[in-house]
Amino acid sequence: MPVIFRESDHTYWNTDINEQYMSVTTFIGSEEPFNMEEAISKAVNSKAGRYKGWERERVIEEWDRIREEGTALHKAIEEYCKGKDIKDIPIEHRQAVYHFSQGKWKGQINSEVLLWSHTLKLAGTSDIITEQFDSNAWKRTYNIFDIKTSNDLSWKMDKYSKQQWLY
Repeated sequence: MPVIFRESDHTYWNTDINEQYMSVTTFIGSEEPFNMEEAISKAVNSKAGRYKGWERERVIEEWDRIREEGTALHKAIEEYCKGKDIKDIPIEHRQAVYHFSQGKWKGQINSEVLLWSHTLKLAGTSDIITEQFDSNAWKRTYNIFDIKTSNDLSWKMDKYSKQQWLY
């Protein structure tokens, strides 16, 4: 496999030519970089938002907690996809993993699949790809899924749809 992901510095490398590829999320984020101070200001100064009136540090702590929780749930779903029994998933994630398991998945489920484009020099890791083989047509069909754990995705749909399109 010519492209690898290096966990240590969160980079993708084409090992055939020893060249770094930009991650899909970095590429998308470069269009509109995240400005934490601006986001915090909007959050605490909103008229009716969840963070109205919060101190900056409290917002950052809450965002860190939410990110860590999302990462842990994502890992639990990945472990389930790789064969871990639901009863062995941490109790706080079992219900979500159970609901995930009830999805109408067709074909083989693969998780954490590296994808890349040598032309664009972009790479990323898809959360889930299902693979089906139609023996009548002698073709494979792939469906790409990305796990999101936010309660409100509406403000990020443009970014997420670009990510899916690039994958």
